[in-house]
Amino acid sequence: MAFLDYDGAALVEPRRAPGHYTGGYSGFSFRVAKGVRYHVGGTRGTWAPGPESTTPIDRGTLTITDRRLVFRGLKQAREWAFTKMLGYHHDEHEPVTFVQVSNRQKVSGFAYDVAHVPLVRFSFALALAHYHGAVADLRRQVEEELREHEAEKPAPPALSLVGEPKP
Repeated sequence: MAFLDYDGAALVEPRRAPGHYTGGYSGFSFRVAKGVRYHVGGTRGTWAPGPESTTPIDRGTLTITDRRLVFRGLKQAREWAFTKMLGYHHDEHEPVTFVQVSNRQKVSGFAYDVAHVPLVRFSFALALAHYHGAVADLRRQVEEELREHEAEKPAPPALSLVGEPKP
């Protein structure tokens, strides 16, 4: 059963930026002849790898079913089967979800636009609930969140008519 077919998703993987050499030269040099110098000493330093960042590697369609997540792009296709899922993580600051599966060493995931965050994440939760047979639990959780939201709703501001004195 398909829960979502989302066009405009991006397949993302953590990629490392180029690194650099840190350290310096310790030693000295002296002139042997005009234009010729002799260096004594050596280098001391280490290789510092570049920072890791989430990088989109393809664009395409994300399909969420009750058995798996599937990304179909022009260059890549990726499947995250729920039977092999070790975990997932919705990024708090970016519209990205990372999925770790047992048949792949590298973590990968998918990105979506900010306007579709609730739709994509709820569809994913609903698909997992169907897979695990926990739809009733998900429903109770959503109803509880709705009750909490309604209880926290602020009272509407008092309206005063134009020309009416304020108390």
